[in-house]
Amino acid sequence: MTPVAAQTVRWGPNAAALAPGELAWPDLDPPGRPGDWSRLLERLAGLDGTGPVLLVRAGLVLPAAAVERLLRADADVAAAAGTEPWLSPLPPGTRLPAPLPAALLDRALAWLGQGRTLALPGPAIAAALWRAGAAARLLAAGWQPGAVLPAGFACRVADNVLALDPDQDLAGPPPWPADAVPPPADALDAVRAGWPLASDGRARLPAVPAVPVAGVDPVPVVLHLCHGWGGGSARFIADLAGADTGRAHLLLEAHGATERARFGEWLELRPAAAPDLLLERFELVPAIAASSDGHALHAQALAAVRARWPVSALMVSSLIGHDLAALDCGLPCLVVCHDYYPLWPELHCDFGAPGRRFDRAELERDLARTPPTLFGSRDAGQWWALRQAFVARLLSARPTMVAPTAQVRDNWLRIEPVLAALDWQVVGHGIAPWRRPVEPAPVPARGGDQPLRVLVPGRIGGGKGIELLAPLARSLPDGVELVLVGAGDAGAALCGLPRVHLLSDYHRDDLPALVAALAPDLALLPASVAETFGYLLSELRDLGLPVLATAIGAYRERISDGVDGLLAEPDPVALAQRLATLRDDRSPLAALRQRLAGLPHRDARAMAADYAALLPRAAVALSGPVPDHVHPAQMDHLRRRALEAEADRRTLRDRVGAQQAELDRRAAWGFQLDRQVREQMALIARQQAELATLPGLRAEIAQLLEDRAVLQARSDELERVHRSRSWRLMGPARRVARLLRARRDRLAYRLLRLRGLLRRARLSLAARGLAGSLRHLRQRQGAGGPARAAALQVPVPTSTVPPARLPTSGQPLVSIVIPVHGKLAYTCACLASLAEHAGTTPFEAIVVDDASPDDSAAVLGRVEGLRLLRNERNLGFVGSCNAGAAAARGRWLLFLNNDTTVTPGWLETLLATFEEFPEAGLVGARLVYPDGRLQESGGLVFADGSGWNYGRFGDPADPRYGWARATDYCSGAAIVLERALFERLGGFDERYAPAYYEDTDLAFKVRASGRAVVVQPAATVVHHEGVTAGTDTGSGVKRHQVTNQATFAERWRDALARQPAPGGDVDALVRAGARGRVLVVDATTPEPDQDSGSVRLVNLLRLLRRSGRHVTFMADNRAWVPGYTQRLQAIGIEVLYQPWLDDPVDWLRRHGPGLDAVIVCRHYVAAPWLHLVRRYAPRARFVFDTVDLHYLREQRAAELSGSAEIARQAATTRAQELRLVRSADVTVVVSAAERALLAVDAPGARVEVLSNIHPVHGCRTPWAERQDLWFVGGFQHPPNVDAVTWFVAEVFPAIRARLPGVRFHVVGSKMPAAIRALAGDGVEVHGHVADLDPFLDGCRIAVAPLRYGAGVKGKVNMSMSCGQPVVATPMAVEGMHLVDGSEALVAGTAADFADAVVRLYQDQALWQRLSAAGLDNVRRHFSFEAAQAALEQVLAG
Repeated sequence: MTPVAAQTVRWGPNAAALAPGELAWPDLDPPGRPGDWSRLLERLAGLDGTGPVLLVRAGLVLPAAAVERLLRADADVAAAAGTEPWLSPLPPGTRLPAPLPAALLDRALAWLGQGRTLALPGPAIAAALWRAGAAARLLAAGWQPGAVLPAGFACRVADNVLALDPDQDLAGPPPWPADAVPPPADALDAVRAGWPLASDGRARLPAVPAVPVAGVDPVPVVLHLCHGWGGGSARFIADLAGADTGRAHLLLEAHGATERARFGEWLELRPAAAPDLLLERFELVPAIAASSDGHALHAQALAAVRARWPVSALMVSSLIGHDLAALDCGLPCLVVCHDYYPLWPELHCDFGAPGRRFDRAELERDLARTPPTLFGSRDAGQWWALRQAFVARLLSARPTMVAPTAQVRDNWLRIEPVLAALDWQVVGHGIAPWRRPVEPAPVPARGGDQPLRVLVPGRIGGGKGIELLAPLARSLPDGVELVLVGAGDAGAALCGLPRVHLLSDYHRDDLPALVAALAPDLALLPASVAETFGYLLSELRDLGLPVLATAIGAYRERISDGVDGLLAEPDPVALAQRLATLRDDRSPLAALRQRLAGLPHRDARAMAADYAALLPRAAVALSGPVPDHVHPAQMDHLRRRALEAEADRRTLRDRVGAQQAELDRRAAWGFQLDRQVREQMALIARQQAELATLPGLRAEIAQLLEDRAVLQARSDELERVHRSRSWRLMGPARRVARLLRARRDRLAYRLLRLRGLLRRARLSLAARGLAGSLRHLRQRQGAGGPARAAALQVPVPTSTVPPARLPTSGQPLVSIVIPVHGKLAYTCACLASLAEHAGTTPFEAIVVDDASPDDSAAVLGRVEGLRLLRNERNLGFVGSCNAGAAAARGRWLLFLNNDTTVTPGWLETLLATFEEFPEAGLVGARLVYPDGRLQESGGLVFADGSGWNYGRFGDPADPRYGWARATDYCSGAAIVLERALFERLGGFDERYAPAYYEDTDLAFKVRASGRAVVVQPAATVVHHEGVTAGTDTGSGVKRHQVTNQATFAERWRDALARQPAPGGDVDALVRAGARGRVLVVDATTPEPDQDSGSVRLVNLLRLLRRSGRHVTFMADNRAWVPGYTQRLQAIGIEVLYQPWLDDPVDWLRRHGPGLDAVIVCRHYVAAPWLHLVRRYAPRARFVFDTVDLHYLREQRAAELSGSAEIARQAATTRAQELRLVRSADVTVVVSAAERALLAVDAPGARVEVLSNIHPVHGCRTPWAERQDLWFVGGFQHPPNVDAVTWFVAEVFPAIRARLPGVRFHVVGSKMPAAIRALAGDGVEVHGHVADLDPFLDGCRIAVAPLRYGAGVKGKVNMSMSCGQPVVATPMAVEGMHLVDGSEALVAGTAADFADAVVRLYQDQALWQRLSAAGLDNVRRHFSFEAAQAALEQVLAG
């Protein structure tokens, strides 16, 4: 660019000339002294003969090219941006702190600014270019500050020039008030939209290297096409753009939702060397799933880019998310072959394998065998058509084909030999320079007797190594260790294996420092699928580190075995043998280091030079004025038009489908007639055959008639008895007898329960003392039940002021679609509740305004964070929901009526339901009326297509309506499902437009797809039912409720035949279809964050529910416990509590006949229930769950304490427990040791083992990143109090003497003062902690110093399930299948316990071995899978 001369004048206090020829006017300060304006204009007019004047306020810095860019603004006064916050390029409300890198910010604005200008109301002087004569014109017109400019006098701000003070913060404009109408968008708004933001919403400095700028520097412009998920292709583009000083590079990325296999939902244009900056965004409607051919909006986007920037060449690195027609755009084109897409849909497979044909038949076999890695479609015809279209485009456009290695080129030609007609070039990738100078990898200082250290850098999933590393690591040769750095999620499979070390992720530029710190002998690249190039190989060579790689793909081509690297067959045995050889003889590694030091290494500059020879050398000019690309408003219009067209298409499709269904029905009728004729003929034949057996049948009939006569005589006799006077006189007596039996049963139940409580009280007094017993009683005593009246009370919304902003996310997990037709006050209340109760789930809110008759659209458009779509015509509820779904970006779609308000935790609870109910396809919330009454807890659909809202007008706290369960349908006022499923099912069916029955139809489609519809009452939404559509079914939109019922009934005729008839017992219907019904009773409601027993019980309930059984839980104290009761209900357990359950005996009398099993936990709870179950639930199996053998625990406590009282109580407990064991159908214990004990104490009783139940989490933190010891337990349990007291007094001092810095953390609920008093001297007492993960993943060792007790210890299971080794007493590991030194360390004395802790704390290899073995122990004995089999054995006949 030819420099333009201008006179620079610096003004203001302390102004001074900074370069020869500059002027300084320190005496002038017009902003501070308005009278200086006339003097300033006079001096400027005096300079008219010198040409334009650049006025600069003292302290401001302008870029070198400022004058040239300001002249392009074509204004009398052209100003730079940044001099005032309202002229800042930063997004509103953001700030960049000083000091500011002026050159970097100038490069950013040069990219983001496109020469657009913003009109100013007055002349600028802070940093502005004044054309000759401009000041004289103002003086001649008599202009004064604040007055209107003379006609034709133009003052403008350029969007591509930034003036700043490097020592002052750069601030963006203030956020626009949410309740005010914002001004029209200006030129700087486009710059602000492209400025990069940090994850917390603050502006950040972009990374903008000093490379040519497209449209600014007179160089050729290259446009790259690629997908938007990063990886090797994105790195190649960035490296090339950063190294090519002769061209400017633009990148057009395709973006979309990977989880639903739509990779082209929008395009983003960015500088290839500065991808932080967003230049343009183009929506694609319809979205491109993989690649398209002839997509109109993609072509428009490409044309818009070429019209705004002088693109001279196209480079295609990937067509995923793009349109094939881009190849035929008329530009010189290079296709860079990073992979084999779209010739083959599988990105990770061995394309060099012998015998592969890559023809249509093989494609069909591959797709039938396994779905593609990324693309969800299995349609071989679709993929074959895409391949053929791609090849046709290539042969038509004849681009230059570039492969990074010869094997990639050969594989392409092997797949499609016709492509040999194109020009093929092999250009290897180069690597960008390291950010910091690096030295060659250090020679390891370890001797030959030290392990051979092998570095495995980078991800190992997806064919990059885990398939070989997993077996290799388990049979690793002695004297060899693997160090994996940045292995990703796949590395979890290797956690805890001996001599395998896992380090966290690393940045590419940290690799030299890692290599220097680890000093490995060599690196291993164990790819099992051929790489097309292998950047890691280049980087490791650049660092001088010898590499052993698998002999496939690019590695085989780029490595000469023994010369510049090492190769081995892609087989774990071959790799192990090669590593063992190198362990014994390391001289080949030393020789490789010497050779690598002398080899030239290919960098990005060399790569750029090779590509320069293939690209045009001359820049091109724009052909005309720069048009705007499709405006977002136009895009919304196009989107709506596309949605309307799609709705019309669906209507036609449904019409054709209905006609086809009628043809099918008539054909089926014909076939049925034919089948009936054949069946009648067969029946006649069978009847004829049966006539031959007539004599025998006559004899049987005679016998039956004789038997009937005998039965009739007995019946007549019984009838006479019933009619007799004595029978009638005894009727009241019989009724009184039944009443007395019931009262006797209640009295016996209460007496037995009271006796058990007294016995427990005596034992507690002996073990805890009076104060401890009172505290324990208060802890165990629950609340009396939820209040009936104090429910949700929501006033009628009246405010039409929406919230200023919604805390939405740019990367939403959930898309909340809210259809709106008027009723602004309700919509504002709905949005306010979303803002108030936003949890941790990232979401977006999409309001679809369905041609509202009020000003809803104008008001809602001001809500920050809200996406507003507007229908040009009314599409109804169905059309609006489908329109919102089409614009959604989240994995989950949540449809929410605008006349609803949400409550705390609603969204997280709905999503958690899908984890708890893996079979769920759709989940709905519980709906309540604004007055607090229940509106719906799921819905029933009857055989005639009519529906019933379960619990309507009832009490939301009634336990009948409080448990999550499968249901027929959920009202569309608040439902959520996966967007992919919604799209696969065709969305809401347009035949129900405008509204009603579309939600029921969607639920039936979900059920027909094999998924379940689940209602989650723990998620509550208040619904002002009828606000939008009214309640009169004879008029308005509501009339469609009647007509659509008939439509629904016809469509789902076959499915409805299996539904119940109207009028049945809805409570029974809700529970129908279960595999069986089980009642579970325990002393109190389980609190799984408080004690191990509760964890076991909750998981047992979960297993029962998942097995298909209906599960009812009753706490013996019948308390409703806030938080814990709802948790059980949320996982699908019906929980009974006061005041709805006042008499357990009456409940069992009414419901007992339907029970298949009754599981009662703990002997003192089970004793009163045994007789009741036998009487009122005669077919139910009585299962006595000991939890642990209480008498065994009490005997051991008596032995340890020497208490005669505890010994007497233990004897009483033993008698009662053994009596229950002998009487129960099945007794459940938690360990084989307890089962063996009962085989002696209660011979002949059926005893099964159902132990603790834990998920297997795996080791998440390595040994080196852990420190300290910890203990966890509920301190209402005396053995835990004794354990911690003994450990702190007898064991921990010896540990601290040898490990001075180690701390002991005590965690647990219901902690007595005696335990809290132990804090100090390295003991940290935490009390109850909601999240145990910091201790499970942060502490090196868990201790279990229990000296008495019984059962299996959940604290030990829990630690081992997280890969945390345990040191325990023999009592603590009883019945856990643990071997000392193999899966845990076991010590019985204080000295031995301390020695074991110190040894394990310091021995990394031992720690890793115990970690892996403990995980395996939990997986085999205490996992959900192991427990499921044991549970079925318990319930078997």
